[in-house]
Amino acid sequence: MTSKKKGASKWALLWKEKRHAILMLIAFWGITFFTLSWDWVSVLGIPLRVGEKAPYDIVAPQDAEILDREATERLKKEAASRIKKVFVIDEDITREVLQRLSSKLSSLKDLLPEQKDYIFKLVKKGFKDGVSAEELSSFVDRVLKSASELAVPSPIIAKLKEILLRNLKPNLRFDEKETERQRRLAMKEIKPVVIKVQRGELIVRKGEKLKREHLLILKSLGLLGEGLLFKVLAIAVLSVLLVWISFVYIDEWYTDKLKDNGFLLFLLTSSSAILLAGKFLTSVSPALVPIGIISLSYAILVNPRFSIFMTMVMAFALSFFREAGLTPLALGLFGGLIGIKYVRNIRHRGAFIRAGTFMSLANSVSLAAIGLFLNSSFRELFLNVFYGFLNGVGSSILVMGVLPYVENFFDIFSPLRLLELADPSHPLLRRLQVEAPGTYHHSLLVANLAEAAAEVVGADPLLARVGSYYHDIGKIRRPHLFVENQIDQDNYHERITPNLSLLVIISHVKDGIELAKEYRLPQPIIDIIAQHHGTTIVSYFYHRAKEERGEDVDPDDFRYPGPKPQSKEAAIVMLADSVEASARLMKEPNSSKIESLVREIVRAKVEDSQLSESPLSFEDLEKIVRAFTKVLRGMYHSRIEYPEGGKDVEGANKRSKEAIKEGKAKSERGERDSS
Repeated sequence: MTSKKKGASKWALLWKEKRHAILMLIAFWGITFFTLSWDWVSVLGIPLRVGEKAPYDIVAPQDAEILDREATERLKKEAASRIKKVFVIDEDITREVLQRLSSKLSSLKDLLPEQKDYIFKLVKKGFKDGVSAEELSSFVDRVLKSASELAVPSPIIAKLKEILLRNLKPNLRFDEKETERQRRLAMKEIKPVVIKVQRGELIVRKGEKLKREHLLILKSLGLLGEGLLFKVLAIAVLSVLLVWISFVYIDEWYTDKLKDNGFLLFLLTSSSAILLAGKFLTSVSPALVPIGIISLSYAILVNPRFSIFMTMVMAFALSFFREAGLTPLALGLFGGLIGIKYVRNIRHRGAFIRAGTFMSLANSVSLAAIGLFLNSSFRELFLNVFYGFLNGVGSSILVMGVLPYVENFFDIFSPLRLLELADPSHPLLRRLQVEAPGTYHHSLLVANLAEAAAEVVGADPLLARVGSYYHDIGKIRRPHLFVENQIDQDNYHERITPNLSLLVIISHVKDGIELAKEYRLPQPIIDIIAQHHGTTIVSYFYHRAKEERGEDVDPDDFRYPGPKPQSKEAAIVMLADSVEASARLMKEPNSSKIESLVREIVRAKVEDSQLSESPLSFEDLEKIVRAFTKVLRGMYHSRIEYPEGGKDVEGANKRSKEAIKEGKAKSERGERDSS
């Protein structure tokens, strides 16, 4: 086969085995991409211009400080324009003008010396202050006017005017460098124009005409149509990465879940609901995004480790909503993880109160810290803290309320559902107590063994206990055919053939599965019922058949149909079932006999490959042997020898011992028949 054909067959096999999971993940990608894109495209899809009306209310998704360069430049130009030109006095010109004027005035015979001196001082004073080209004409007029006030005759005034016009010239020179320096200083003193917006602030109301400042803010926040294609492409890539990492994680650590349609549907529905809720709630306040629902529900219905992973995945996805910011990550990281801590191994509904309270506190404290770091206003900080607290309490109440519906609709179960099934008043257990009391008490003892073993190997002790309660539930269809229920009755199997007895015995597994489905027991309980005998041989009837028909008997014809145990809990119940039945037959049990019996039974199951498909290791089996031995020692401990004279007590003790002997005799018959 070529490599190309091998590759094609690999994908075909993957599709055949995990198509439901693949379809679910594709749907998850589509919903993630749709909700996030919808959130951004609704804003980015319409290019806006100055003068147009805003198509909707636009709110700032985050805090921002935007530099208005255009306004800043305008203010600088205005400041520079207010700076006048700088002129300096040219002393050389001043000296030249004054020397020439002094000489000309001296040559003017018609003026009196006092008049010459006055006019010269007047000019000198004017040039000391500086005379520009623009001022020269008016300066000459002022000198002539002063001269006329000295009673200088008009002809002399005319000569004086001619002298002034010919000899005076401006001594003020424009200093371009100094002017430019002062203008630069004036522009430098202008502070940049910065527009500040806070998250949640209304930038522009629907119908309002857009100004340049509006567009500047929208562009700075990435809310204009520019870059829409890249944003959508980025969302698509991120959605693919989220789905890919989810698939890798589940396939690596929860492979069996990829075949659980109820789990897959719950995963898709819950994650989609949270994304849609996030879409609408972030517009009110990101602190209301109910990420805690993911944390609590997954911790209860799957396990805490999976819940931590999904909390982080969903918190990351929710943080990409426009107005979310860091809030969903804070809610998931602090509130979510605290909530998981308080509902793991949940055994009563009071855990929801503790989880909700501590989630609320964690949410509030984390949001307050973030608000202080971001310099949020007091009002915004107070609202975030309040919403965060409300979020924690609300998430716990919601999960507690909808949990029974989720379990029923998606056919998945929580520890609370197992506790309900462990209640002796459950209708199916009540039937077992009334119709098959011997089987009921056997199941109780198996449950004690299985729970102890499950605890030491890291399996689910509650599932092992409840599975033990129901593992022989099929015997209530024909309880009189099982010897533990044959009180003062003949053994029915002595009157029928071994093959017919075999059919009757084996059928209790099939009957148990049917009853479990009829009473809507969770699938793991049904699996334990189906797998608790694996493919073991019903040895008693196999040997009876050999006695009747010789060696020509196929042992495979006397095996249970299986399947073999697929989980730790199912394997433990199988071992506990065999150990409890055999232990009841022991005469004068002690610690060494009990341990030898347990080891022998475990060894036989291993050699018969009954545990080959279970995840139990040899280390686990050693722990299980020790756990079973410890429990059986407690069940069959030595009785206290009462002193003589205590007749009533002694009589009761004797009656008790007789009852035990009678029970052992019945159990011995029952085990012989059922095995």
